[in-house]
Amino acid sequence: MKLMTKLNNMKRYIVILTAIALACPILAQETNEEINRDVVVEREYIPEIEESNKVNTIPKITEEKVEKAKINYNIATFPTMETNYNLRPIPVSELSKIKKKEYVNKGFARVGAGYPLNLLGDFYYPLLQSNSYILGIDLHHRSTWLNNVRFYNKGDRAQATVMNNDGMLNFKKSFTDNILFSEIKVTNDYFHYYGKDGLVREGNTLPSYKLNDEVMAVRGDSITTKNNFMGVDFEIGLKSKPEYEKIEYLVLAEYNFFSQQTGANEHAFELKADISKEVLDDFSVGGEMAIEGNFYKFNSHKFSDSRYFFDASIEDSINHMKLELLPYIKYSHSIFDLYAGADFELEFAKKTHFVVSPKVRFDMSVVKNLFYLYAQVWGGVTKNSMRNIAQENLYVTPNIRIEDTYNPLNLGLGFKVRIVPKLIFDVFVDYKIIKDQYFYTNAPVLSATNTYLNTFDVVYSDAKVFDASASLTYDWSEKVTAFVKGAYHKWNCKEIDYAWYKPEYDVEAGVSYRVIRDFELSLSYNLLGNRRYETPEGTAEKMRTLHDLRFNATYDISPNVSVFAECHNMTGAQYELWYGYPAMRFNCLAGFIFVF
Repeated sequence: MKLMTKLNNMKRYIVILTAIALACPILAQETNEEINRDVVVEREYIPEIEESNKVNTIPKITEEKVEKAKINYNIATFPTMETNYNLRPIPVSELSKIKKKEYVNKGFARVGAGYPLNLLGDFYYPLLQSNSYILGIDLHHRSTWLNNVRFYNKGDRAQATVMNNDGMLNFKKSFTDNILFSEIKVTNDYFHYYGKDGLVREGNTLPSYKLNDEVMAVRGDSITTKNNFMGVDFEIGLKSKPEYEKIEYLVLAEYNFFSQQTGANEHAFELKADISKEVLDDFSVGGEMAIEGNFYKFNSHKFSDSRYFFDASIEDSINHMKLELLPYIKYSHSIFDLYAGADFELEFAKKTHFVVSPKVRFDMSVVKNLFYLYAQVWGGVTKNSMRNIAQENLYVTPNIRIEDTYNPLNLGLGFKVRIVPKLIFDVFVDYKIIKDQYFYTNAPVLSATNTYLNTFDVVYSDAKVFDASASLTYDWSEKVTAFVKGAYHKWNCKEIDYAWYKPEYDVEAGVSYRVIRDFELSLSYNLLGNRRYETPEGTAEKMRTLHDLRFNATYDISPNVSVFAECHNMTGAQYELWYGYPAMRFNCLAGFIFVF
């Protein structure tokens, strides 16, 4: 029976992928245009509430210079295929691809609404501008409003709202040799913990939100079924212009604040300088220096019994700071590019750690315009934060323990070959050794020390992972673009049984067709397979395969007005990104874009 089920699932995926692949030659039109560049296909993720910083509507100050052509060795998301998927369970459809050139020195507005009720709003306007500076305001809204999301058991329903608002001021000032830039941004996320309790299996009823006697005696009726995230980000920096040949530099200062409704505050800062100088033709010597830190404070005054939200003793143990020094060389030849450095990092946390990591990347054009080879020997410490983890998985408990992830070694090798002038094949494999990689597990059942329902904890484990990925991209002038990507991930974790919520394989495919100059259609497909989660009892369960089929259409009514429409999860598939939190089934979004 299981074998037949697997065969049926494979047939369904093959049919969908074949339909997309067959659409390419049908839509293609003859052209004699030669490709003198590599195709770059941007990865279209599964529907999510798009982070506002991914919508780049800020006009750029022109920095003109004739530079030596660079080889684009990597298709977007390659050479490393990301396995930390940034997905949101109740999604707003992704935005259509819009011509950013129309935004330069102009105001911009985008409004949209969809079914089930989800709203979208964007606004940008340059408040002050001249040939050398610009000050702009940028506002964004994404929300999904579901009052009775349906679980697999049709009798079970829950309120599910996800809303994101952010606003920012951006400033750029161009001087003779450099550019001064600054940004301040305020974000707010509001959402419900709408999922089933981790102990409830499919087919059972939702757990009662009435607390047991032990918890009632401690917490009263203040069970938390929703949360609110608040963020403030500020950065200021100075960077050299490309035409300033004496020295290349970047100096940057950042401060990030993150707070939750329950009183957990995170303060993060970074001071960074990157300076390099060309000492010989096409040979540069440089160095990067950085100081960064994360500090935490749990405000117990917000809840008189907040000890049941947080273990206050972890406050000092998760504070940490890091010093980094990275000397490097860069050499650019007519047929290859080389970057080589050694990253020295000293971290001050509960224990002091000093590590040295390689930073080497080599790209080579073996046969010009036909065959490229690239390789890397990489490593380093990744600074984890409460904010980044909460943005990846909204439904984590507020008292997660934060530890940095150390990658002693990452070996990678890949090649890209132009099979025919319009078709590019890309293959990449890599092997990583990781210390303290974080994974999500369903939090224990409600108790006196866990007053949240349906949340996730974070566990850390050393791991080794082998990744193999391949892609085919097809670009027929501006008419047709198509791609298919696949990746296999083999995890070997030391402290846990499986790499919880990480897929063993994933597939993407898509095709877009410009019917006429102002009208474009696209179809895309995503699949994540063989993911597992750990139940609160400590057992491993396999999740449903995630597959999502999407359709997009855009039409430019005039140079200043466009319309767009999108449909996601067109097959109405039942899947979960996090166990207990079903994703939205068929949903659509449509709206208008105005440039003024």
